[in-house]
Amino acid sequence: MSEPFSFIMTIQEAKKELYALRNGIMADYLRKAGDAHPYIFGVSLAQIIELARTIGHDGALARALWNDGKCRESQILALTIMPAEDVDLDFAKTIIANIPNVEIADIACHRLLRNLPFAWQLAEENAAADNTLRQYIALRLLVNLDAIGKIKNHSDLVRIVEVMPDSPQFAAMKQDLLSPED
Repeated sequence: MSEPFSFIMTIQEAKKELYALRNGIMADYLRKAGDAHPYIFGVSLAQIIELARTIGHDGALARALWNDGKCRESQILALTIMPAEDVDLDFAKTIIANIPNVEIADIACHRLLRNLPFAWQLAEENAAADNTLRQYIALRLLVNLDAIGKIKNHSDLVRIVEVMPDSPQFAAMKQDLLSPED
C-alpha cells in the first residue's frame, strides 16, 4: 500500500503563490488606509484561505511565514495554516505582541487564537494591557470565544470586560458581550 501524497511547501514557494495573486489596486488602497507592512500584495482573505486549503496545516511553514512580518499576506497565510496544537502559550504571546493592526488581529482571533486551550488566559492578560490594540485583541478574542460557545461563566466575562477602559471604539463589542442572551 502506498503512502498518501504529502505536499510540503517552502516559504519561497508560498510567497511565489501569494505574489502571483497580487492586486496592485488593492495593495495601494491598503497602503493609503494605513497598513504599515513594507510589502503588501493586495491579496484578498478569500484567496489566501483558498491557498491555505491547498497547503493544509503546516506549523513549520506557518512559523516561517509569521516571522516574515514585513509581508501582510505572509502573516495572514501563517495564521490560516498554523495548527493550534503547534502553538504554545509563549508563541501565542509572541504572535499577539507582533500583531501590527486590526485586520491581522481579527484574523488571528478568528483563525487561530480562539482555538487554543489557553485562549481565555490570553484574553484576560490582554484586556489588562496598557495598549489599545492588545485590548482590542482581548475583546475580539472574547467575541470569538462567545461565538463558538466557549464562554461558560458570564460573571468571569463581565469581570474582564468591565476592567477595560470605556472607549467609543470598544463600546459596541463590550455591549454585545455583556448583553444577556435573548
